[in-house]
Amino acid sequence: MALLQIFITPWYSIENLALNYFFYLSIFSVGLFIYTFALYKLDLLGDVVGGFFSVDRALNQDREMVVELNGHDGGAKEKKNLGDDAAAVVEEEEKKEAENTDLDAAEEEKKEDDVPVIKQSNERKSGAVRKTPSPPRECQSLDAEDLVYLKQLLRQHVTNDTAAWHCLFVTLLYGFVAIYFMHLYPCWLSVLLFGTWHVRVFMIFHDACHRSFFRSIIANNRLAVLCEAVAGQNAVDWTLSHNHHHAHLGRADVMDFSLSVWFSEKEYASFPLGLKVGYRAFRDPFVLPFVISLFVFHLFPVIKKPVYTLSTRMCFYGPVYLLFGQQTFLLSYLAAIIGGIIGFLLFHIQHQCNTPYRVTKGKHSSWDAGMMGSTHLLVWWPFTIMTLGIEYHHIHHASTQVPCYNLAKCHLQGEKNYEHGQSLWDKAGVNRVGLYRAFLSLFHSLYKGDCKYTHDHINAKSPAFVSFDIYHSLGLEDTAT
Repeated sequence: MALLQIFITPWYSIENLALNYFFYLSIFSVGLFIYTFALYKLDLLGDVVGGFFSVDRALNQDREMVVELNGHDGGAKEKKNLGDDAAAVVEEEEKKEAENTDLDAAEEEKKEDDVPVIKQSNERKSGAVRKTPSPPRECQSLDAEDLVYLKQLLRQHVTNDTAAWHCLFVTLLYGFVAIYFMHLYPCWLSVLLFGTWHVRVFMIFHDACHRSFFRSIIANNRLAVLCEAVAGQNAVDWTLSHNHHHAHLGRADVMDFSLSVWFSEKEYASFPLGLKVGYRAFRDPFVLPFVISLFVFHLFPVIKKPVYTLSTRMCFYGPVYLLFGQQTFLLSYLAAIIGGIIGFLLFHIQHQCNTPYRVTKGKHSSWDAGMMGSTHLLVWWPFTIMTLGIEYHHIHHASTQVPCYNLAKCHLQGEKNYEHGQSLWDKAGVNRVGLYRAFLSLFHSLYKGDCKYTHDHINAKSPAFVSFDIYHSLGLEDTAT
């Protein structure tokens, strides 16, 4: 009890400082949003920013990807109209993903690469394959033998319904203890604890949207809808945007809104003064996490689908208000914002640690994007109760069909596969990030110089992340390569 007394009244207390931070940052975020919207309407964002954040460009890239996939499967779909509505295009992509898991797709790609040239020629004549196939994308991180072992390892750790129900039971118990503790002891410590529960629920929601938490697709869909109020996202919208991230991670020619470092130092220096000031304020590491949490998980879903979003969230917050009262209701919403901040920071570290995997289309491989483009965060227990395995992000991007409750087991088994003193993950070049490097990486805001990806020519330099000048001068930047 004595420890909890530090969370009371004086203006300089942790409680009041944190409340002031959230309050004034909320006002600042709204003002920044209005400022950016005004620049957009006045066409002052410029070619660099306006082109990068172009929704039309992102939709066109998704259309092109679907056409490419359809052409890869059969020439009958190659003439798909690129002017179709974006929702229909993405729905087509969703159907394909539902029919084929990541592992099956990889196997099919491997089988096609092994087809004799004569057979491929006969198939082209019959129209079985597209006329201009793209060159095969080879895995650079692992040799053929290790890649076969990795596929077998991933298959061994797919969905297990018994483990899934156990995970749900622990999550419900965790949530009950956290909200009851917050109700009895309303302080920042209890709010933070309940916020970590929101992160755990989001991980379950995330796997349900990947249709990997349960064996049944129907069960996964229902679970995703049940988790929407706590996760802060609508299942359908999240699935569409997140699949885009998995399909394109690491490709320099495709815009990935899920990433949190977008521009190089050279591009930033070329911004007009007004845009540079606005972007500097928005992208500050003490501002962006809160802005993302507030808008992405709370405002945007309500703006896009107000009736549906508000009704689903009241299914959670309504009982909280009736059972625990107004104070716990407000604190639970604050905990949701904190959970969104933690979630954003985790996602930032998963793909924005040095050295990043950013390559051209011809050199891109989904296996390399998982092994070299996604980190292994060294998270300590008991924080692993919150993260629920997402720290093994290299495995998640290798196959979304390995659910959160099996990621740790899969990783440990890969660690035991030693050869010449290296585990499977060491040979694959997985980026292991400890607490100190993770903290430094939180300040990464720009690509160094003008290099945003590894070019195709020989001796091409690799991209690297850097911080804004003030944080760079304080040494708040990961210099590991």
